[in-house]
Amino acid sequence: MTPLMDRCREMMHTGASVDDLLNLMRREGQSQIASISLLMELTGMTLRDAKTAVHKSPVWEDVRGDTETFHEQLEQAAQQQQQDKPGKS
Repeated sequence: MTPLMDRCREMMHTGASVDDLLNLMRREGQSQIASISLLMELTGMTLRDAKTAVHKSPVWEDVRGDTETFHEQLEQAAQQQQQDKPGKS
């Protein structure tokens, strides 16, 4: 177990919130993706719930707009790729 996991588990035992855990993760240099993975492992959250918790957290609020823009662009590119496939009308 990593020192960060140990610290998060200690925090959970003292009643820390998910945002408290995410704040520690971010201060320790974890990315959003790493934070999602850690949150799933620590709490047993589903991938969907962990992604929502990270995305909606005030801890990551400063990058939320960029993340949403990226996801929109990715979705548009995927839709365009589907439309451009041979045999599609």
